[in-house]
Amino acid sequence: MASNLYMLFYLFVSLRLFKKYRLVMKQNFSTISDYDFLWIKRMILGVGGVVAIDFLTEILYYFFGVEFLGIDPSGGYFVIIAMIVLIGYLGYYGVNQSKILLPNFLLIEVEELEAVKEEKKRSVVTNFSPVEIEFLENNLRNVFANEKPFLDEDLTLSKLAGMVDVTDKKLSTFLNQHLGTTFYDIINKERVDVVKEKLQSSDFEKLTLLGIAYESGFKSKSSFNRIFKKETGLSPSEYRKQFK
Repeated sequence: MASNLYMLFYLFVSLRLFKKYRLVMKQNFSTISDYDFLWIKRMILGVGGVVAIDFLTEILYYFFGVEFLGIDPSGGYFVIIAMIVLIGYLGYYGVNQSKILLPNFLLIEVEELEAVKEEKKRSVVTNFSPVEIEFLENNLRNVFANEKPFLDEDLTLSKLAGMVDVTDKKLSTFLNQHLGTTFYDIINKERVDVVKEKLQSSDFEKLTLLGIAYESGFKSKSSFNRIFKKETGLSPSEYRKQFK
């Protein structure tokens, strides 16, 4: 039982680390479908479920003399079945997911970002002068209007920073501190705006929703549907029906 408690604590720490990785991806990439670690979260929760079942059966059996569903936990049959199901899931969904490593400095940047957020709760702190803020706002607005970098499905923070003529770290800090958003969110909001314009136009009536999504910078159907509904409250098909 002590080993089970330790394992549950270990999985809790792993889940916290997973959330940090997700935040790192949103700070640096506009498309995260290729780096979607959702299966890892499910793996952690799945292992936690197996350990919890094992822990429950031991408590019922050793403290109360109750066999869980008529199965003696010393045989471990119920736990073995749960493990087989979990391994089958990982084999089916996780076999092609290999991009799970990130350099430590990115995690350190996330910790610094979290520290900045905590500091902002206590007082308004800025690392930019009024002149710098105006420069970044104007440059970012001009780049979005003229170059439309969000149409690039593989756009990264570094690419956009080069267009705005600042370092990627400075741009990330500006987005977080002054615009209250992340690189991932602001880019995908622009993409949704492009999709909305096309759905309202008769020029794109013959183009499928997925075709419009790809033309607007989205890389996968699932992320397109999820992000569009988050921004508009409607699915793409529901939004299009309004203008037919």
